[in-house]
Amino acid sequence: MKLQVLVSSVNQEIMTLADRMHLQTDAIIVNQTDHFGYEEYMHNGRRIQCYEFQEKGVGLSRNNALLRAEGDIVLFSVLVYELVGPVLTKMALTKAGDIKPKATIVSASDDD
Repeated sequence: MKLQVLVSSVNQEIMTLADRMHLQTDAIIVNQTDHFGYEEYMHNGRRIQCYEFQEKGVGLSRNNALLRAEGDIVLFSVLVYELVGPVLTKMALTKAGDIKPKATIVSASDDD
């Protein structure tokens, strides 16, 4: 099962956005800017597709990303990704089986 994050952004540096968002899955970034463009690159072994459109509006950019999505499960990002995005992305990736939760090691201490 393939998980893909769909990102709507405004005037962002798209070549660093995947790193700043701590993306761990394939993603489509739709950046609202003053020109049209397309770039694609690999980030941590994952495909990042970046579209730049002059049209404005979160709904329009979300729909543009959804039209291009190839994932079985898609996760839409929101503008507060710096606060909660990494946590929600990790939860979704864990549920999809794309990443395994880290084991917690508990050490016993002597109370003598």
